[in-house]
Amino acid sequence: MFDSRKQYKISINSGGLKSCVVRFPDDAEWEERARKQTAVRHELGRGESELKVTSGGGDIELLKKIRIDTDGPEFTDAEASIVLGKLEQSTVTETADVPDGVKVSMIVLGKKDVALTLKSPTADQVLKYSRVAMRAVDGKRFQKLQFRLGPGGELFDALVTSKEGYAAAVPLPHKCAALSEVIGREATEIEEVEDPNSASPAASEV
Repeated sequence: MFDSRKQYKISINSGGLKSCVVRFPDDAEWEERARKQTAVRHELGRGESELKVTSGGGDIELLKKIRIDTDGPEFTDAEASIVLGKLEQSTVTETADVPDGVKVSMIVLGKKDVALTLKSPTADQVLKYSRVAMRAVDGKRFQKLQFRLGPGGELFDALVTSKEGYAAAVPLPHKCAALSEVIGREATEIEEVEDPNSASPAASEV
């Protein structure tokens, strides 16, 4: 059972084992962290590109806010990014159609099984979400991308029908992960059909 109200000890290997005890960030803190992050895609030529993501100092700021063991070892911005990455990680294990929508099963915090069921979004909902969830600024040989988690949380709240494995509210990163999975599996099918007004090949030969 995942409980965002509990404290968690996170250990990483960075020049040796380093640990910290943290509380789980609230939705406003996750959104603020995403707002400070910037992804820049550089065009390298010959159809190749390189994506670099920077935290803008938001990761170390957030880690300092949520740390419980304030007398523990100091963490760098890179180490803070690893800690937060472990906290927000959600791995989708299965996606299945169910009577009341799409059920997304995930493993969070490396070992806890959870599941979220969402109604399929409409095309209008997806379009509105895509317009506000990401902002792209194009340069001569680069593209700067900035992401917002809030719109994903709002659309999730409009679509969710049930949750499993949560002792408290579903955190924003989990909402966005489940929503992405549901949107990503939506497919457009194209099928050729017969025109009832056209003569069949056999009839035209008579």
